[in-house]
Amino acid sequence: MALLVLALGQVTGAQAASMPYPTLITSAVSSTYQSPCGSTDPNCGDPGVLVVQGSPFLLTVTLTASGTPAAFTKATVLTLTATGRGSLSPQTVTMPANTSQYTFDTVSYAPYDNNVQVSAAVGGKGNKATSIASAPSNSFTVLQTLKTDGASVGSSFADGAGPTACASVSATDPVCGYLVLQHGASTSVLLSTGSCAPPVGCNSSGTVTQIIADLTDGHGNALYSRTDPATLIINCYRTVCGQGGVSHLLGLAAGSGDNGALSQAPPCPAKNTIGADQSYCTDQVQNARDNADESSIYVLFFQDFRGSI
Repeated sequence: MALLVLALGQVTGAQAASMPYPTLITSAVSSTYQSPCGSTDPNCGDPGVLVVQGSPFLLTVTLTASGTPAAFTKATVLTLTATGRGSLSPQTVTMPANTSQYTFDTVSYAPYDNNVQVSAAVGGKGNKATSIASAPSNSFTVLQTLKTDGASVGSSFADGAGPTACASVSATDPVCGYLVLQHGASTSVLLSTGSCAPPVGCNSSGTVTQIIADLTDGHGNALYSRTDPATLIINCYRTVCGQGGVSHLLGLAAGSGDNGALSQAPPCPAKNTIGADQSYCTDQVQNARDNADESSIYVLFFQDFRGSI
């Protein structure tokens, strides 16, 4: 997993005792996790800020007054709150005195969820505390799991996402994705699992699997096509996919850069073939019931994407 190592707390703004008392506290969330592709790689989707449940992310707090840098005259405790079903740890941080901007790198959120925002505010009562407004952070996704695997062009790649790397599914973890790239990739491969909560829209009992990689040979030539696609095998427990036939089941998918709802992956026109007007499809010919409890749903694609059921 690619990481950027940062010091335990970073002052990134001005420090001056003469700065005015703040009237606004603004929060911004970023991450030490990196996408396997460069920011200018046109062959990769942008996964946005990568945050994993229970793992620290970067919270930058900025103090201003009428748009200019501001600061507290003494170290001040800020109370942290977040949207979503989860909670933050810790729930307070201390803003250093005479500092307009500071980055905290010990804050985490759990369990995983979508569209999370963090706010920092001065606790307690009093005219000064109540006169300071608070602006929430950018919205971000908290993932269930994330890993980055090495890959290379011409070497077959296969790995699973989720808590067990998709070795099995169960009533408590009923959906996972197993990725097969028969021609490899020109970058490492990021595999993550996340919540099906809105706006994603997959089965609320399961998770969505995301794949980020450059699926070209590194020179702009595609490694995969509609007649030679990559495959995400969605393994599914009976509580989600039932115990009957599976040929009728369809996966859900979206491009990795599309942060909204998943849409139905329509039936493929033939085995191992994506239709001319399709970006992805469900290969119902290959769908299989593995045993009484588990099914495998085959979704074909040729660009990085997100998939579930």
